[in-house]
Amino acid sequence: MKKGDMFEAVVETIDFPNKGILHVDGERVIVKNAIPGQKVRFVVNKKRKGKCEARLLEVLEKSPLERSEGTCPHFGICGGCLYQSLPYEEQLKIKEGQIKALLDEVCDSYEFEGIKQARFLTDTATRWNFPLEMNIRMDRWHSACTAAAASMIL
Repeated sequence: MKKGDMFEAVVETIDFPNKGILHVDGERVIVKNAIPGQKVRFVVNKKRKGKCEARLLEVLEKSPLERSEGTCPHFGICGGCLYQSLPYEEQLKIKEGQIKALLDEVCDSYEFEGIKQARFLTDTATRWNFPLEMNIRMDRWHSACTAAAASMIL
């Protein structure tokens, strides 16, 4: 695999921020703005020190998690609503996994109690870009991590 090579593969997982992770010939590849389960075509931009980054060219097949259409008339054009084609519950699962992974990198011990839905949201079809309340209990760095997490908007 080298810079400029084009490949097709299925996105396995997603890391923050919007980094689709997949493997080609045993090598880990990062493709931005891809959703787990999508079959994508991409071109390799960078390859160094066992790290490979690529640019998304085309989504060949939708993820089984995706709805048939996005709810915004600009969906897919502006790039600001990557998760909008996913059901709300799947969006929360992805975001929760990303938050936990970020906290795992900086906190030795904590209790993640999940993401609590904002009380004012009622329309499940158009829920996106809203504040989240997260309950995190820390043994160490309690106030700093809790304050940072509580102020996050996803």
